[in-house]
Amino acid sequence: MTPSTRTGDSSRFPLSVESTPEDEQYTYASLGLPVGQDVLTHSIDVGRGRRAVGFIGKISEVSWIARAYSYLTVPAAADLAMRENVSNYTPATQFNYFMDDEDLLSLDEDYVDALHWPGDLTARILSEAFFHALHGNFNWFARARFLEELDNFPYNRMHLSWAQRRWLAVANLMWAIGSKWLHHAMLDDEPGMESHLVYYARARALGLDHRVMLDNPGLDGINALGMLSFYLFTNGSVSRAWVLIGVAIRNATCLGLHLRTVDGALSQAQLEERARLWFSLYSLEVAMSEVLGKPPLIPLEYTAVPVELLKSASAEGSRSGNHKDDTRGLWLDFLRRRREASQTMCGGPVPSQNFQYVGYGPPPQHTSCRARLSIISNRVMAQLYMPQLSHSWSSMQKIITGLSIQLVG
Repeated sequence: MTPSTRTGDSSRFPLSVESTPEDEQYTYASLGLPVGQDVLTHSIDVGRGRRAVGFIGKISEVSWIARAYSYLTVPAAADLAMRENVSNYTPATQFNYFMDDEDLLSLDEDYVDALHWPGDLTARILSEAFFHALHGNFNWFARARFLEELDNFPYNRMHLSWAQRRWLAVANLMWAIGSKWLHHAMLDDEPGMESHLVYYARARALGLDHRVMLDNPGLDGINALGMLSFYLFTNGSVSRAWVLIGVAIRNATCLGLHLRTVDGALSQAQLEERARLWFSLYSLEVAMSEVLGKPPLIPLEYTAVPVELLKSASAEGSRSGNHKDDTRGLWLDFLRRRREASQTMCGGPVPSQNFQYVGYGPPPQHTSCRARLSIISNRVMAQLYMPQLSHSWSSMQKIITGLSIQLVG
């Protein structure tokens, strides 16, 4: 495949008959790309099922699948204009694999016991499953801090304060994510463990509902919004997740989480907590942008909080978790329990207990490295997929080379 020139009156570069290094500076950089970065070829009507995903941008793999489809369905001898015409009239939503989870609200929150406590063993397993499912990618909560709050929570009281109700709502959302992961991993065999839909219904009954926007939340409220967005994303409700992560980031910028904080009243632990929350939201939005092709909300240039804070936060988290070895041991025993159903991977059934490091958290440097990857991905979107960009093929190669250096550097 050779670089192609863009046809039509809007082309900035003259047509090139041959693709040589000397001509690349005059060749439009549309090689293999879906055309019309700044064009919406099909009107969007968000509905149910596959249509709930809404707009799918050019960076999304779904859009690239649609592009490949146009090359497979058009005769090889067809000219460029015919190929582009077919690509423009093949909506990417036709190839979308996201399905809105119709059962998400199947349990009415008005008919569940919002204050129900799952039991000490189940609560600990679900909490560990939550942290294991995120694997350090989205560090909304420090594990040791949450487990300490779990130990001290007055679950046997008939009446809870508003702060305690908010904590229990977030805990139920965490358990919903943990239950979802255990179900997919075929590990949801603990007596008393319920479906993720039950825990989410209790979270909604306590006020954490994707149908209701939180009003001026603090750090805990932003945490809850980000985690709720992640939960919806894992259930295929990508449009709802996209809206909520935007609300969470808007509220985070209201608190200045995107800036380097020099307030002497904040401790080092508080600075690390703010950085961890910001980069969790940032990484989640970038991940959604990669999958859905939607532009991220906040430009990279506005983010000034140093990534280095995540390194110290990860190291501190690994040290402070030593007094919770009993919970870690409980989680490892649960994972290594002998089960009739083997967890399968490519090449045949492999029992999960055969993997030496299953159940342990990610290495300390994982969080900061994941944040750096999100930053590079954001630069890719800004430098290669902005609607108004018009690069020659030569300059595009230089940009790609620079991004590659950042990736391996």
